[in-house]
Formats: sequence, structure tokens, C-alpha cells
Amino acid sequence: MIYTLEDLCEEVTHPELVRLSLPEVAMVPFDIGALAYSVRDIPVSRKKIRATSDATPVDEKSLRQERIGLVEAILDVVVKDYKRQSSIYPFLGTIRLVIDWFDLNNHQDVFLNPDLCRRAYLDYIAALEHKLHVTRELGKIRCSFLQSIVKRLIELKFGKEAALSIIGGIKTLRFDRFIEGEIPEEMRIRNQITVLLDLAQKLSAALMEVRPFPFVLDIAGQHSCFLPYVNGMISTERNPKVISSIDTSSGSILNAEEIVRKHGIDKSDALNRLKGLRKTLKSANSNPHCRVRNALASLALQAYANIFIYITAASAGELCQFDFDDGVLITEDTLRKQLKAIKLRANGRVTKYTIGRKTGLRLLREYLKFRKWVARGEECDQLFISFRAGLRSITGLSKRFQWTLWTRIRDLYFDASAEIYRQSFLGK
Repeated sequence: MIYTLEDLCEEVTHPELVRLSLPEVAMVPFDIGALAYSVRDIPVSRKKIRATSDATPVDEKSLRQERIGLVEAILDVVVKDYKRQSSIYPFLGTIRLVIDWFDLNNHQDVFLNPDLCRRAYLDYIAALEHKLHVTRELGKIRCSFLQSIVKRLIELKFGKEAALSIIGGIKTLRFDRFIEGEIPEEMRIRNQITVLLDLAQKLSAALMEVRPFPFVLDIAGQHSCFLPYVNGMISTERNPKVISSIDTSSGSILNAEEIVRKHGIDKSDALNRLKGLRKTLKSANSNPHCRVRNALASLALQAYANIFIYITAASAGELCQFDFDDGVLITEDTLRKQLKAIKLRANGRVTKYTIGRKTGLRLLREYLKFRKWVARGEECDQLFISFRAGLRSITGLSKRFQWTLWTRIRDLYFDASAEIYRQSFLGK
């Protein structure tokens, strides 16, 4: 069964039969489904693969049930993470190369259970080391890349927690890509995504729970204390706020004696500060939609929006055109996984953006739940929203939101020299 990338946005009933059409880079469809069979024709050269237009010959009795879900997970990665056919083809080709090795080296049951997977993984790493150090067929970069692909397959099959157990204690093949002291760009990007995901998910959850101020969240490994002040809402390890009556490291309120010892002020002054704090806390904690909570909500909304730029590879201007009704329809219709926007720079044509069937869909559902809580019945045609000046009513998200978001979080979580990544890095 030949599928296009657009077809993958719909439910795939038989992943083991999928042949993916990539006309921009390959004359014949990529037979990804054949990898679900442990006995199949494995060409000795890539030329033969490209010259064969028919489906890969397989022994139907060799279908491995445990691989069907893996093939489906691989297809979901293709839909969600890769935007160009020129990136998809080598990604799938490397997966085929790895699974071919397992099937040719008596590890057909590699994905059956964690114990067998670990045994196969050990043998594969040993084979890579032999080709690296003995025969010198492969270089360090290639070996490291192949190992990363195997790790990704293990994670897709067994989940992140089980994958850590499977690969734990086994040597990682590294190579010196970076100058000592430098932070690789990919690490910067992933750190930025972790910060945005935590702000989107953890902060939105705390707001919907109406967690009383001051409260503490772990944002990308940084202890972050959220305060009831519009100016100075967040204190982090990188940029701590000095609040005389609050211990921002624990989120606890100090008593008068502690304030006196810490700041060297009179007790009467300490008591007045505590009185003012209690008044502020009472106001903020009694209203789930007070001004400071709405300001924090706008931050979480912007974080969600930026995550969807990474998922869809849309620009900020295109993201702001996504329609609310389309977003709701996607979460209700399991066959529809695309959002639409008008690409003005492309003569007004309608462009579709895929969110994926797993992570993207789950995040969209989370976002819609939070959006509903923020809007409180107020309507807005745009899927992604923010607050108007005054933080009292909602409006469609501005296409300049990334600049605003970065201004708000850069000093809290990143080095002064860091820059925001405005487009998707996935699949590049």
C-alpha cells in the first residue's frame, strides 16, 4: 500500500504494509512496512533498492507482531518531526540499515522484550566498535550516529524509562564535535524547548489548580518561585529576586524575627512588610483570574504557541492565523491531524501544517483545556490567544509574540548571549 506523507496524517490500519512515497528524493516508494518482517529480501547495494519498484519480497510467516507498533511509531516520528523529504529518506534508510543488521545477525527478536533488546544492543555496539577500531570501516561520527538511531528505536518501542534501563551501563560512542567550553547548538535548542514545555505544562496546571502564591515549580531543572507581583513574577536560580518577607528558594513566608535577622531592619518594619504581603497574597489567592495570574497565564500561552512553531514548522505569522474551530475539530476527529493557514508570501495559497498523532495531539488537547480556562467563555476566532493591555480580556496572539516571550524569559533561564530559535529545528 503506497502512502503519501499527507496520508500518514490519517489512521494507518496496517503499518506492516506501508510503502512511503517520497517523490522529491526517490523514484520508488520506501518500503518501511517490510521491516516488520524478519525474513525479507535485503539487497546488497543501495542501487538495487532504488531500482526495485515493487514491494520488498517478504516471508509472510515471519511477521513480528511486536514490530508493527514500532513501524507505526516510526511513521508518527516522520509526520511530527520531519518536514522535508530530503531528511526523511536518510532517516528511514538508517533505520533500515540497523534493523537489517539485527535480522542478519540472529537478533530477529530484538524488539520482543527488554532483556533480548539489551543483548542485541550489546552485540550491535560491539560490532560498531570493531568497525571503528579494527577494520576502520566506519568513523567516530558515523558510529555515534548509528548508536543514536538504535537508542531512538528502543525508546520508541519500549518507552523512555524502559529504554534507560536497556541501554544503561553500555558504552556510548562519542566524538569530539565541539571546542571545549562551547555549548552545542542542539543542546541550546533542546534546553530552550524544555524550558518552554515546562512553562506551558507546569505553569498552566498550577494556574488552573489556583495554587496559592508563592509557589515553586521546577522549570528545566531550575528552582522557580512564582510571586504575586506583576513586576517580578518569577525568581529563579539564575536570576533570584530579593523579597524581604519571602524565602524564594523554598517559597515559604518568613516570620518577623527571620526578616529582622536577614535584612537587619526593625521589628516594626518587618511586621509592616508582613502585613503588606498578607494583603497582597489575600487579593491574589482569592481570585483565580487576578491580574498577576493572567500575566502568568499569558506567559504559558506564549510558551505553548512557541512549542507549536517547533512542531509544525510554521512561522509566527502563520501560527497566528490558525483557526480555533480547526483546532477543536482535530482533537475530536482522529483522522484529521492538520491545521491550515494562508501563506501570504505564497500568493495567498492555503497551506496545511501537521501536528502529529501523539505528542502534538496531546499537547493540543492540553492547550485547548488551558485556553478554555483562560477565556472563561469569551470568544476568539484564533486558536492561539493572549491578553489585551490591562490583562482583563483575551485577543488573538500577535505575530511578534516570540520577541515578547523571549524578553520575559531570557534573563530568567538563559545566558545573556542566548538567542531564541524562531523556527523548527526538528528534522534538520
